[in-house]
Amino acid sequence: MSMRLAEALADPNNLTAVTAAQAISDLAGLAVGNRRDAMDWDEIAEPQSAYQRMMRVDARASMHNVQVPRINADTAMRLKGIPQGGNHRDLQEELLGRYLTGQRWGQDNGSGRLSRKHFYAYRRLHPDLWAWTLNTKADCVYYYETARALSVRELARLQSFPDRFLFTADPRRGALEGRHDGGPAHSRYRQVGNAVPPLLAKSVAQKLLNAFNTVSEAEGIRAEAG
Repeated sequence: MSMRLAEALADPNNLTAVTAAQAISDLAGLAVGNRRDAMDWDEIAEPQSAYQRMMRVDARASMHNVQVPRINADTAMRLKGIPQGGNHRDLQEELLGRYLTGQRWGQDNGSGRLSRKHFYAYRRLHPDLWAWTLNTKADCVYYYETARALSVRELARLQSFPDRFLFTADPRRGALEGRHDGGPAHSRYRQVGNAVPPLLAKSVAQKLLNAFNTVSEAEGIRAEAG
């Protein structure tokens, strides 16, 4: 089984298992702090895997949800100390301080060091492996090459949402009834992170349908025999 999985991961035309690069390498050109949430297709690289081609089927006239959040200087420093596929456990002692550059951000736990609630944030993708488990925040995982967070579209790709699926939110700023603090951008990340991956749902549904059909056929045979 492990050999078949390794072979599938190494083959960009095999959809049995998909690596992070096979999912999002065509979006490598997205820049840190990009504020445009839609780009023309001629600004996006050609698909480089069967998965990327599948995600583009029936896509909209342009690529949406491609904004990339800015990251602070401390985060950029830490990411340089984390290898592809690594996480906070790879950080050297000098990178574990709460404020490395003096820039104040987030809550201060009083210890002068990172607290456990921050550790989930320092995870980098590995281009040749599947992604870390995603959550509802933009900093739940970082790109495998450049030191940047992922766009909503890249998280959606990792969750198997096709490119035609548009994540949207009320554009008004400030607190709105029913919306989590953080505004429309955070709302879109929450939508992706809380969702059941479509290909997972499809696989489960297919297994249930097969089981139902098997039971129905067996009951039909017994009825005929009786």
